[in-house]
Amino acid sequence: DCFLSRFRQFVESRSTAGTKAIYNDTYKKVVKFTAGNESLTFDEIDVEWLTSFDKFLSKTMKSQNSKSIHFRNIRAVFNAAIDDEITTKYPFRKFKISSEETEKRSLTVEQLRTFLNADLEPWMERYRDVFMLLFTLCGINIIDLCHLKEETNGRIVYRRAKTHKLYSIKVEPEAKRLILRNRGKDWLLNIMDNYGKSQDFNRRLKRGLDAIVEHINERVPVKERLPRISSYWARHTWATLASDI
Repeated sequence: DCFLSRFRQFVESRSTAGTKAIYNDTYKKVVKFTAGNESLTFDEIDVEWLTSFDKFLSKTMKSQNSKSIHFRNIRAVFNAAIDDEITTKYPFRKFKISSEETEKRSLTVEQLRTFLNADLEPWMERYRDVFMLLFTLCGINIIDLCHLKEETNGRIVYRRAKTHKLYSIKVEPEAKRLILRNRGKDWLLNIMDNYGKSQDFNRRLKRGLDAIVEHINERVPVKERLPRISSYWARHTWATLASDI
């Protein structure tokens, strides 16, 4: 079976626009590497092919982790093809997907307290509330947070958009307070009442968090200044602090 046609089918089966965009980027790079060879088969993609593709990516991509995303995407297509009995070939038994240690993206307890207790301008409080909801709801993804519909018996139950895995999270008092303050009309939160797409709000959230950090850093000693953060920091902070308990 043609690898590229199966890749296109796999991309279309993804549920979110962001995930599709990531896989489409890999697809375009494979097409460029193979000069659009539509007859490329799974059997042709062996360790030698993957090694050559790695060298091809290295010409324009310096980050090993960025390259690794493309190899994981190719591997996912292979895994799906094996499940569908399209191929038995699996070059990733011998080809190791390398990665580099990433920059720390979690706040310490002290930094989290600084962020939480800072006196902010009124418009900034909304973005702090969302960040803290991401944190208090066990590192929920921003897309999933935006699309929550209801709270049931003191729990948030949802399927993650990216993986379809089912989650059930207890709503602790702090999360409950934040939800009530940002209650939505048609959604659990008012984010989607005001924004057509979660991506639109996520861009505003990023700018809002940048403004909050700048606001805080102008008012605290140098040693207490916060790093530049994003919604991902809430997830990583929760995971890091939870593992230390």
